[in-house]
Amino acid sequence: MFCCFFSVVILLSFVHQKTNATVPDFYQNKNDRIYWGGVLTNIDAHSFNALSENYAVDSDNAYYMGSIIDESHSPSFELINQYYAKDKDTVYVFGRKIDVIDVDNFEILKISNKTHFYDFFSSDGSSIYYCDLKFSNKLPEDFLFMDFHILEKNERVLFNDKMCSYFYISQINEYFIEIDGVDLSSFNVLNLFFSKDNNNVYYKGNQTQFDGKTFEIIDNYLGYYKDQNGVFLFDDGNFKRLNIEYSNSFKDIGCNFQIDENNVYYKFSKINGKAPMSESLEFVNLDNGSYCVYLYDSESVYFWDMDEGYFIVIDGADKKSFRSISATLSKDDNNVYFNGQVFFGARPESLKVIAFNYLKDDRNVFYKDKLIHDADPVSFKRAYMDVFQDKNHFYRNGEVLTSDNPIFMKYKYFSDVSFNSEYHHLLQTLANMNIVRGYPGRKFGWRKKITRAEVAKIIYLTWFSNIEFQNGKCFSDVVNHWSEEYVCSLQKIGLVSGNINGYFEPERKITFSEASKIFVEMFALEKESLRIKLQTDNDNSNWYGKYLNALQENGIEVMKPYKIMTRNNFIYLMDQAKNFSVIHDDVIYSPYSVEK
Repeated sequence: MFCCFFSVVILLSFVHQKTNATVPDFYQNKNDRIYWGGVLTNIDAHSFNALSENYAVDSDNAYYMGSIIDESHSPSFELINQYYAKDKDTVYVFGRKIDVIDVDNFEILKISNKTHFYDFFSSDGSSIYYCDLKFSNKLPEDFLFMDFHILEKNERVLFNDKMCSYFYISQINEYFIEIDGVDLSSFNVLNLFFSKDNNNVYYKGNQTQFDGKTFEIIDNYLGYYKDQNGVFLFDDGNFKRLNIEYSNSFKDIGCNFQIDENNVYYKFSKINGKAPMSESLEFVNLDNGSYCVYLYDSESVYFWDMDEGYFIVIDGADKKSFRSISATLSKDDNNVYFNGQVFFGARPESLKVIAFNYLKDDRNVFYKDKLIHDADPVSFKRAYMDVFQDKNHFYRNGEVLTSDNPIFMKYKYFSDVSFNSEYHHLLQTLANMNIVRGYPGRKFGWRKKITRAEVAKIIYLTWFSNIEFQNGKCFSDVVNHWSEEYVCSLQKIGLVSGNINGYFEPERKITFSEASKIFVEMFALEKESLRIKLQTDNDNSNWYGKYLNALQENGIEVMKPYKIMTRNNFIYLMDQAKNFSVIHDDVIYSPYSVEK
């Protein structure tokens, strides 16, 4: 009687807690087998209940992410939220025990903030916890958060209570540092690691040498800071003072440039020689997103030669109309400038940047600072990758590509065929032989369906172009069709045939079974052996079965027989054909051996 009553209590408790979590890859009950990513063992499937995506119970144990929570008490186990759970003795976060003093008074601290970080602070009325870590015996009402920051998976937080300030860091181990001697009335968080009060600056909770009243962060990413005593670089765990002449006026102006009242610095190194006057130094068009190599002061415009590390005065530049175009190019109303020097011949009023160091005006085309002779600016445009063209030529690196240049072949055809494609060389070869052509925009058109007439043309021009054209009325529906000579030539040597009504249907899309017949016959592949069992839809009793078997036995992947061929599918067969030769009238034709 007692056992039955106890079982009913457990069952009712499970029903009360059930959340119907059926999220794939989390807890699921299928055919009395429990899954969490994979099948879990030693679980009582009949009493199993998923409380959330991660927490679950059965009659004997509680589970987190499919693993037993040691020493948990299943009958009293209940969910607090998606992270926390508890039983009669213990509170758990992420399945880990929290050694709380008072389970009944445990609560998640309701701290108002727009981020979830504070969700992991809790209290049992006597102590404060972060996740499963106890760090303070202060009462919750004495506890105030100052600020916090999250960086990827490593959380760092600075906060204080009414008595002390703390620095928290979670990397491999979680721990807290109480910041000694802090002035709570002026304490302020600066960033992930720095905080300060009116007297001191703290780094990771430890007091530094900086003065709290005058401390400034110049570049936190690179590790540059300053106060009234100088400019410092954080290097190898220490703050090292730099040789800056006027540290009080030292500031960063962006793009790796710094100034003080009398000097200009690049990456915190003083620039020697001719440099702009620091008190009036500005970037040219910096607000418009220009490159940070053009600057001016009250007297001149300058180009910063980054490689050499010095400024070039741009003689005669008009400051009012001067603007930068690229890292090397600039112009004003009078001139175009390349690396700070006048670019003679380029017209600023019509100058346009194309790409890959090409630019043009209304009269000429230039590559970097050199004129491309005879290039047509009206038709000049990018052809593909770093190759350009006008109505007369193709260009690469500012030079004309001639027809005997191997790079010309590489770039001339088909913008949608990658150079890394296994079919790239084949397609370029066929295009150079005028066997295949593309579509507008120099597209090969991989997914376009291919017709019976197109296949006849490609096969004839690839292997049989030395055979005399056969024209005539081989099929009534190819008379006066553009493919008539190709189709009739292949029909004469027995490679193509018509339907039962005697029509060739030149514009009909070709199927794989039709293409396989042509290739098997053309290469005289053995087609009687049926040792390879084909798929059901490749039934050997059909007319095409022997042809598909022949392709398979010769290592060519077989498609469904009634699949409509795309240009991509047909090029695959063409590529496989490089392993075979055509024999016709006792003449052996190697693949693609006949050039037009």
